[in-house]
Amino acid sequence: MINASPACAYRRLRNQIRTLIVIVFVTILVTPQRMLVAQSGGITIVVNGCDSSNYPDIVCTVTPVNTAGVPLQNLDATSFQVVAGSKTFSDIQVNRVISPSLKASVLLMVDFGMLRQGEALQPLKDSSVSILQAASNSDRLGVLALTGPVAVNTQLSPQTEYGFAPASEKRGDMVSLINKLSAVGHTPLYDAVCKALMVAAQENVGRRAVIVLTDGRDVSSVSCTEEDTYARATKDRTPVFTIGVGPDLKEDYLRKLATQTGGQYESAAQLQNVLEIFKRMESNLRTQYQVSFNMGVPGDGQAKTVDIRVSQGGSTASDEATFMSATPIKPTFSKVTFTIDGAVVNPKLLPANKSVVIEPKVDSAKPVKAVEYIVSGNSTRETTPPFQFVIATNDLTGVTKITLKAAGEEGNPASVTTYDVQVAIDPASLALPITPTPGPTLLQQLTTFPGILIVVVFVGLLILLIMLIVLLSRRKAQRQHSYVSDSPKTMVVGSASSAIPADNYADSPKTSLGQASFPTQMFEVSPPPQSAPEPLAGATIMFTQNAPLAVLEFTKGEYAGKRFEIGSTGMDTLSIGREPEPGPGAVRIVSQFVSRKHARISVEDGVIYVTDLNSSSGTKLNGERLVSAQRRVIKVGDKIDFADLSAEIKQA
Repeated sequence: MINASPACAYRRLRNQIRTLIVIVFVTILVTPQRMLVAQSGGITIVVNGCDSSNYPDIVCTVTPVNTAGVPLQNLDATSFQVVAGSKTFSDIQVNRVISPSLKASVLLMVDFGMLRQGEALQPLKDSSVSILQAASNSDRLGVLALTGPVAVNTQLSPQTEYGFAPASEKRGDMVSLINKLSAVGHTPLYDAVCKALMVAAQENVGRRAVIVLTDGRDVSSVSCTEEDTYARATKDRTPVFTIGVGPDLKEDYLRKLATQTGGQYESAAQLQNVLEIFKRMESNLRTQYQVSFNMGVPGDGQAKTVDIRVSQGGSTASDEATFMSATPIKPTFSKVTFTIDGAVVNPKLLPANKSVVIEPKVDSAKPVKAVEYIVSGNSTRETTPPFQFVIATNDLTGVTKITLKAAGEEGNPASVTTYDVQVAIDPASLALPITPTPGPTLLQQLTTFPGILIVVVFVGLLILLIMLIVLLSRRKAQRQHSYVSDSPKTMVVGSASSAIPADNYADSPKTSLGQASFPTQMFEVSPPPQSAPEPLAGATIMFTQNAPLAVLEFTKGEYAGKRFEIGSTGMDTLSIGREPEPGPGAVRIVSQFVSRKHARISVEDGVIYVTDLNSSSGTKLNGERLVSAQRRVIKVGDKIDFADLSAEIKQA
């Protein structure tokens, strides 16, 4: 900016005419695009990631940006919502953070024509270099020094322009370029801004932005106008950050350029303030927000999804956040010990009438609050380590399942571990006879009470006398009804021997009346079929045992080879079980699977039946389980299973 001469006035008029033509042409081209951008305005939000290591507390990092991709500033908890289905989370917390890891592509445009004649050039160079030095090593930088006419295209002049390159590698080259420049006049600011936007539009790495260090005044642009710079920045969605320097600022243009492109404008009273302004602008490009909330449900190791929404100036945007819920902490039952009086016992062979202490060993990353025991549908919680539980064996029936449950997290069903163990009474302990407490002997009782001893002795002598009289009477009766073996004539009544011939009557002894002492008629008595002969008085009764109809023989198990007759005398009924009906037909089986009264085999009218007596393990006939209390006919060759014991009906 220098005093205009007549020649300059002519060139300016010529340039204004050219500019007017360009404005009309560009306006026709860019107006539809600008309308389209305006209609698609608004904000967007990107969820960068969520930290669920402290589940159910979640921290999600999000980046809400404007239409130019510049992060929104000055947001708080009222600007965000976290929604999962129909649930909106309350008490969310929001913190603004600056992420150094975010990459940015920054093109620095420095207007060297804004210095007045005689002003020092070095402060401007130092400010520009400080900006380059302050950029992060992860950034990509570019330089466009405005020192004269500018060709509005993407071709770069090595003397005044440097394309995007990693700051860590080319920062020194860019500093050298700045330090070699000199102050000039007649700088075409609008043309330079258009070119900077065209070069930045080709950059696709990180957040891109153009930083313009100028006084905002244009002198000799021939290709672009002020409106062209707005249109191009909006079209390419490139934010322009403007830093106004110098006493003759054209703030209206710089402020409007920053506002319409989503950038930011600040003025520097002195060049020394430029670095501070740049650092704020760079921080804004790296702005993110941490949104913290509590899921309110325990972890199950599954993926969870929420929507994070942001609102500003009537616009709303949302993005989906997905993260893993915490894997539930599940305890482990490494061992369950059963003890009686301090001695470890086998849970499947517990003695009867004892108290058993159950103690689990539980391994868990967090202390277990309680262990639940479930026995026959009844639940008991033990909350004091080592979580011992006592059961009485006389309360157990058959094989009983005990379920132990431990939770690693309170109120989280997914953290519950279940352990099942079966307990049973040792059958041998049930078979042991109960030894009564010995009382005083009969002799001790009698000597204690002498009067009772006299009565007992008298009664005993009386019983002996009666037994002697009865014995003598029986012997006398035998003599009267028996015949001497050496008698010349012998007759047995009621036997199968031959009758005495009638011609021997004459030789028979005579009574005092002259008659024979024998009956007048001789006869032979034959016993009735299938019945024993009726004996005479004093004769010994001999019963012949009926032949059995069949035999029950055990074929498998502990009793293999044992045989029991069916249908013989006294064996018309077999009672089978751990405590069978007493009698000759009792078949006692010692097995934890056989019921006390398990089954019955009976004979009726020559037919053999088997009946299950509502046993817990059941009775099977030829593999078919019998209906309880229902008689079934059995025959030789049939196979019967009593719980875990197998038997067969065999020929007697």
